[in-house]
Amino acid sequence: MKLNVINPLKYDYLLTHDSLKLRYAYTENQGKPLNNLILLLHGRAEFIEKYKDIVTYLNNKGFDVVTFDWRGQGLSQRETANRQKGYVRDFNDYLLDLKTFFDQIIQPRGQTLYMLSHSMGGHIGLRFLHDYPNIVKRAVFVSPMFNINSFLLSQLLTRNIARTICASGFSENFVFSKKRGNQNHINKKKNMLSHDPAQINIQAKEIKKNPDLALGGVTWGWLNAAYNSIDLLLEKKYAHTINTPVLIVNAQEDKLVKKSTQKKIHKRLPDSSFISIKNAYHEILFETQDIRNTFWDCFDEFINPS
Repeated sequence: MKLNVINPLKYDYLLTHDSLKLRYAYTENQGKPLNNLILLLHGRAEFIEKYKDIVTYLNNKGFDVVTFDWRGQGLSQRETANRQKGYVRDFNDYLLDLKTFFDQIIQPRGQTLYMLSHSMGGHIGLRFLHDYPNIVKRAVFVSPMFNINSFLLSQLLTRNIARTICASGFSENFVFSKKRGNQNHINKKKNMLSHDPAQINIQAKEIKKNPDLALGGVTWGWLNAAYNSIDLLLEKKYAHTINTPVLIVNAQEDKLVKKSTQKKIHKRLPDSSFISIKNAYHEILFETQDIRNTFWDCFDEFINPS
Protein backbone atom coordinates (compact mmCIF):
# COMPACT_ATOMS: atom_id res chain seq x y z
CA MET A 1 0.00 0.00 0.00
CA LYS A 2 1.36 3.41 -0.98
CA LEU A 3 0.87 5.66 2.03
CA ASN A 4 -0.40 9.21 1.77
CA VAL A 5 -0.58 11.42 4.83
CA ILE A 6 -4.30 12.18 5.07
CA ASN A 7 -4.66 13.82 8.47
CA PRO A 8 -1.27 14.84 9.95
CA LEU A 9 -0.98 14.62 13.72
CA LYS A 10 -1.52 17.71 15.83
CA TYR A 11 -0.20 17.90 19.40
CA ASP A 12 -1.52 19.39 22.61
CA TYR A 13 -1.59 18.87 26.39
CA LEU A 14 -4.27 18.17 28.97
CA LEU A 15 -4.20 17.98 32.75
CA THR A 16 -4.67 14.68 34.58
CA HIS A 17 -6.78 14.14 37.70
CA ASP A 18 -3.70 14.98 39.80
CA SER A 19 -2.63 17.95 37.65
CA LEU A 20 0.16 16.34 35.61
CA LYS A 21 0.61 17.52 32.02
CA LEU A 22 -0.24 14.75 29.55
CA ARG A 23 0.83 15.17 25.92
CA TYR A 24 -1.55 13.86 23.29
CA ALA A 25 -1.89 13.84 19.52
CA TYR A 26 -4.81 13.56 17.14
CA THR A 27 -5.64 13.62 13.47
CA GLU A 28 -7.75 16.63 12.62
CA ASN A 29 -10.56 15.97 10.19
CA GLN A 30 -10.09 17.64 6.83
CA GLY A 31 -13.50 18.21 5.27
CA LYS A 32 -15.78 15.19 5.73
CA PRO A 33 -15.01 13.44 9.03
CA LEU A 34 -13.98 9.80 9.01
CA ASN A 35 -16.55 7.62 10.75
CA ASN A 36 -14.11 5.45 12.67
CA LEU A 37 -11.57 6.43 15.30
CA ILE A 38 -8.62 4.38 16.56
CA LEU A 39 -7.43 4.87 20.14
CA LEU A 40 -3.73 3.93 19.93
CA LEU A 41 -2.14 2.90 23.25
CA HIS A 42 1.65 2.55 23.37
CA GLY A 43 3.86 0.29 25.45
CA ARG A 44 6.20 1.22 28.28
CA ALA A 45 8.99 3.67 27.34
CA GLU A 46 7.37 4.45 23.98
CA PHE A 47 6.07 7.76 22.67
CA ILE A 48 3.91 9.26 19.95
CA GLU A 49 6.69 9.92 17.41
CA LYS A 50 7.55 6.22 17.20
CA TYR A 51 4.07 5.52 15.82
CA LYS A 52 3.84 8.22 13.14
CA ASP A 53 4.02 5.68 10.30
CA ILE A 54 1.43 3.50 12.04
CA VAL A 55 -0.88 6.52 12.26
CA THR A 56 -0.43 7.21 8.53
CA TYR A 57 -1.11 3.55 7.75
CA LEU A 58 -4.35 3.67 9.78
CA ASN A 59 -5.34 6.93 8.05
CA ASN A 60 -4.99 5.20 4.71
CA LYS A 61 -7.26 2.44 5.99
CA GLY A 62 -9.95 5.02 6.75
CA PHE A 63 -9.37 5.71 10.45
CA ASP A 64 -8.77 8.87 12.40
CA VAL A 65 -6.33 8.34 15.26
CA VAL A 66 -5.94 9.67 18.80
CA THR A 67 -3.06 8.78 21.08
CA PHE A 68 -1.03 10.11 24.00
CA ASP A 69 2.19 9.65 25.96
CA TRP A 70 1.60 7.82 29.24
CA ARG A 71 2.50 9.79 32.34
CA GLY A 72 6.20 9.45 33.08
CA GLN A 73 7.27 8.87 29.48
CA GLY A 74 7.53 10.61 26.14
CA LEU A 75 6.91 14.33 26.56
CA SER A 76 4.24 13.88 29.20
CA GLN A 77 5.24 15.04 32.67
CA ARG A 78 7.60 12.76 34.59
CA GLU A 79 6.92 11.89 38.22
CA THR A 80 10.54 11.74 39.37
CA ALA A 81 13.33 14.31 39.36
CA ASN A 82 15.42 11.92 37.26
CA ARG A 83 13.43 11.71 34.02
CA GLN A 84 15.21 8.47 33.09
CA LYS A 85 13.35 6.55 35.80
CA GLY A 86 10.39 4.44 34.68
CA TYR A 87 8.04 5.09 37.58
CA VAL A 88 4.37 5.07 38.41
CA ARG A 89 2.80 4.98 41.85
CA ASP A 90 -0.17 2.84 40.85
CA PHE A 91 -1.50 1.55 37.52
CA ASN A 92 -4.83 3.12 38.52
CA ASP A 93 -3.20 6.43 37.60
CA TYR A 94 -2.68 5.19 34.03
CA LEU A 95 -6.31 4.13 33.90
CA LEU A 96 -7.59 7.45 35.24
CA ASP A 97 -5.43 9.28 32.69
CA LEU A 98 -7.00 7.21 29.91
CA LYS A 99 -10.50 7.99 31.20
CA THR A 100 -9.66 11.72 31.34
CA PHE A 101 -8.36 11.51 27.78
CA PHE A 102 -11.57 9.80 26.69
CA ASP A 103 -13.82 12.34 28.41
CA GLN A 104 -12.01 15.42 27.14
CA ILE A 105 -10.74 14.42 23.71
CA ILE A 106 -12.45 11.30 22.37
CA GLN A 107 -16.08 11.53 23.46
CA PRO A 108 -16.70 15.02 21.97
CA ARG A 109 -15.69 13.72 18.52
CA GLY A 110 -18.69 11.38 18.41
CA GLN A 111 -16.97 8.75 16.26
CA THR A 112 -17.17 4.96 16.47
CA LEU A 113 -14.22 4.01 18.68
CA TYR A 114 -11.80 1.11 18.20
CA MET A 115 -8.70 0.32 20.25
CA LEU A 116 -5.24 -0.74 19.07
CA SER A 117 -2.84 -1.35 21.94
CA HIS A 118 0.66 -2.69 22.45
CA SER A 119 2.25 -4.32 25.50
CA MET A 120 1.63 -2.14 28.60
CA GLY A 121 -0.97 -0.25 26.60
CA GLY A 122 -2.86 -3.54 26.26
CA HIS A 123 -2.80 -4.03 30.01
CA ILE A 124 -4.35 -0.63 30.67
CA GLY A 125 -6.65 -1.08 27.67
CA LEU A 126 -8.11 -4.27 29.14
CA ARG A 127 -8.76 -2.50 32.43
CA PHE A 128 -10.51 0.30 30.53
CA LEU A 129 -12.81 -2.19 28.79
CA HIS A 130 -13.62 -3.71 32.17
CA ASP A 131 -14.31 -0.47 34.05
CA TYR A 132 -15.98 1.43 31.20
CA PRO A 133 -18.05 -1.01 29.11
CA ASN A 134 -19.86 -0.26 25.84
CA ILE A 135 -17.42 2.50 24.81
CA VAL A 136 -15.05 0.63 22.49
CA LYS A 137 -16.59 -1.29 19.60
CA ARG A 138 -13.66 -3.70 19.04
CA ALA A 139 -10.18 -3.93 20.61
CA VAL A 140 -6.90 -5.35 19.30
CA PHE A 141 -4.18 -6.27 21.80
CA VAL A 142 -0.69 -6.69 20.32
CA SER A 143 1.78 -8.56 22.58
CA PRO A 144 -0.29 -7.44 25.60
CA MET A 145 1.47 -7.21 28.94
CA PHE A 146 -1.03 -9.27 30.90
CA ASN A 147 1.95 -10.75 32.77
CA ILE A 148 5.72 -10.26 32.63
CA ASN A 149 8.74 -12.53 32.58
CA SER A 150 11.09 -12.12 35.53
CA PHE A 151 14.14 -13.69 33.83
CA LEU A 152 16.85 -14.59 36.36
CA LEU A 153 14.73 -14.72 39.52
CA SER A 154 11.42 -16.43 40.13
CA GLN A 155 8.40 -14.16 39.89
CA LEU A 156 7.44 -14.87 43.49
CA LEU A 157 10.87 -13.78 44.72
CA THR A 158 10.87 -10.70 42.49
CA ARG A 159 7.41 -9.74 43.75
CA ASN A 160 8.51 -10.06 47.36
CA ILE A 161 11.66 -8.01 46.76
CA ALA A 162 9.67 -5.26 45.03
CA ARG A 163 7.07 -5.14 47.80
CA THR A 164 9.75 -4.98 50.51
CA ILE A 165 11.82 -2.28 48.79
CA CYS A 166 8.73 -0.12 48.18
CA ALA A 167 7.61 -0.53 51.79
CA SER A 168 11.08 0.63 52.85
CA GLY A 169 10.73 3.89 50.94
CA PHE A 170 12.91 3.12 47.93
CA SER A 171 10.21 2.80 45.28
CA GLU A 172 11.98 5.29 42.98
CA ASN A 173 15.19 3.25 42.81
CA PHE A 174 16.03 1.47 39.57
CA VAL A 175 15.46 -2.28 39.49
CA PHE A 176 18.89 -3.90 39.74
CA SER A 177 21.27 -2.24 37.24
CA LYS A 178 18.78 -0.93 34.67
CA LYS A 179 19.39 2.78 34.25
CA ARG A 180 19.57 4.86 31.11
CA GLY A 181 17.10 4.50 28.27
CA ASN A 182 17.77 3.42 24.71
CA GLN A 183 19.52 6.42 23.21
CA ASN A 184 20.84 6.30 19.67
CA HIS A 185 21.33 2.61 18.90
CA ILE A 186 20.02 -0.86 19.60
CA ASN A 187 22.30 -3.59 21.00
CA LYS A 188 21.83 -6.31 18.38
CA LYS A 189 23.07 -9.10 20.67
CA LYS A 190 20.59 -8.21 23.40
CA ASN A 191 17.72 -7.20 21.12
CA MET A 192 14.48 -9.05 21.95
CA LEU A 193 12.17 -6.59 20.23
CA SER A 194 12.30 -7.09 16.45
CA HIS A 195 14.15 -8.94 13.69
CA ASP A 196 14.12 -5.78 11.54
CA PRO A 197 16.97 -3.37 12.45
CA ALA A 198 15.49 -0.48 10.46
CA GLN A 199 12.11 -0.75 12.16
CA ILE A 200 13.45 -1.13 15.67
CA ASN A 201 15.77 1.86 15.20
CA ILE A 202 12.82 4.19 14.53
CA GLN A 203 12.60 4.81 18.27
CA ALA A 204 16.34 5.44 18.64
CA LYS A 205 16.32 7.91 15.73
CA GLU A 206 13.50 9.89 17.32
CA ILE A 207 15.38 9.97 20.62
CA LYS A 208 18.47 11.26 18.82
CA LYS A 209 16.36 14.15 17.47
CA ASN A 210 14.87 14.83 20.92
CA PRO A 211 16.69 13.21 23.88
CA ASP A 212 13.85 14.23 26.23
CA LEU A 213 11.82 11.35 24.74
CA ALA A 214 14.16 8.74 26.25
CA LEU A 215 13.21 6.68 29.27
CA GLY A 216 15.42 4.30 31.21
CA GLY A 217 14.68 1.09 33.06
CA VAL A 218 11.82 0.48 35.46
CA THR A 219 11.90 1.33 39.13
CA TRP A 220 10.81 -0.93 41.96
CA GLY A 221 7.73 1.24 42.29
CA TRP A 222 6.69 0.61 38.68
CA LEU A 223 7.38 -3.12 39.05
CA ASN A 224 5.39 -3.40 42.27
CA ALA A 225 2.50 -1.45 40.73
CA ALA A 226 2.61 -3.73 37.66
CA TYR A 227 2.41 -6.88 39.77
CA ASN A 228 -0.52 -5.49 41.77
CA SER A 229 -2.37 -4.69 38.55
CA ILE A 230 -1.55 -8.10 37.04
CA ASP A 231 -3.15 -9.70 40.10
CA LEU A 232 -6.30 -7.74 39.34
CA LEU A 233 -6.42 -8.91 35.71
CA LEU A 234 -5.99 -12.52 36.85
CA GLU A 235 -8.90 -12.53 39.26
CA LYS A 236 -11.12 -15.35 37.97
CA LYS A 237 -14.24 -13.29 37.27
CA TYR A 238 -12.45 -10.17 36.00
CA ALA A 239 -12.25 -10.94 32.27
CA HIS A 240 -15.66 -12.68 32.23
CA THR A 241 -17.43 -9.32 32.52
CA ILE A 242 -15.76 -7.76 29.43
CA ASN A 243 -18.17 -8.05 26.50
CA THR A 244 -16.20 -6.04 23.91
CA PRO A 245 -14.99 -8.23 21.01
CA VAL A 246 -11.24 -8.66 21.48
CA LEU A 247 -8.36 -9.88 19.30
CA ILE A 248 -5.20 -10.93 21.17
CA VAL A 249 -2.11 -11.13 18.95
CA ASN A 250 0.78 -13.08 20.44
CA ALA A 251 4.40 -12.89 19.26
CA GLN A 252 5.63 -16.49 19.13
CA GLU A 253 9.19 -15.59 20.20
CA ASP A 254 8.21 -12.98 22.81
CA LYS A 255 10.66 -13.02 25.74
CA LEU A 256 9.16 -10.07 27.64
CA VAL A 257 5.54 -11.03 28.36
CA LYS A 258 3.87 -14.36 29.09
CA LYS A 259 1.98 -16.18 26.34
CA SER A 260 0.38 -18.50 28.92
CA THR A 261 -1.35 -15.54 30.61
CA GLN A 262 -2.49 -14.13 27.27
CA LYS A 263 -4.13 -17.50 26.52
CA LYS A 264 -5.66 -17.68 30.00
CA ILE A 265 -7.32 -14.28 29.66
CA HIS A 266 -8.37 -15.11 26.08
CA LYS A 267 -10.26 -18.17 27.37
CA ARG A 268 -12.00 -16.12 30.05
CA LEU A 269 -13.17 -13.33 27.75
CA PRO A 270 -16.71 -13.87 26.41
CA ASP A 271 -15.86 -12.71 22.86
CA SER A 272 -12.17 -13.21 22.11
CA SER A 273 -9.96 -14.38 19.24
CA PHE A 274 -6.32 -15.42 19.67
CA ILE A 275 -3.58 -15.68 17.08
CA SER A 276 0.15 -16.34 17.43
CA ILE A 277 2.46 -14.96 14.73
CA LYS A 278 5.38 -17.26 13.95
CA ASN A 279 8.95 -16.00 14.37
CA ALA A 280 7.79 -12.67 15.79
CA TYR A 281 9.51 -10.87 18.65
CA HIS A 282 7.65 -8.55 21.03
CA GLU A 283 7.40 -5.55 18.66
CA ILE A 284 5.01 -7.03 16.07
CA LEU A 285 4.08 -3.61 14.68
CA PHE A 286 7.78 -2.95 14.01
CA GLU A 287 8.80 -6.39 12.83
CA THR A 288 9.87 -7.60 9.37
CA GLN A 289 7.53 -6.81 6.48
CA ASP A 290 6.10 -10.35 6.29
CA ILE A 291 5.23 -10.35 9.99
CA ARG A 292 3.65 -6.91 9.75
CA ASN A 293 1.65 -8.02 6.72
CA THR A 294 0.36 -11.02 8.66
CA PHE A 295 -0.69 -8.76 11.52
CA TRP A 296 -2.49 -6.20 9.32
CA ASP A 297 -4.36 -8.96 7.50
CA CYS A 298 -5.62 -10.22 10.88
CA PHE A 299 -6.40 -6.67 11.97
CA ASP A 300 -8.50 -6.00 8.86
CA GLU A 301 -10.42 -9.25 9.17
CA PHE A 302 -11.21 -8.59 12.83
CA ILE A 303 -12.07 -4.89 12.63
CA ASN A 304 -14.21 -5.28 9.52
CA PRO A 305 -15.87 -8.70 9.85
CA SER A 306 -17.92 -9.80 6.85
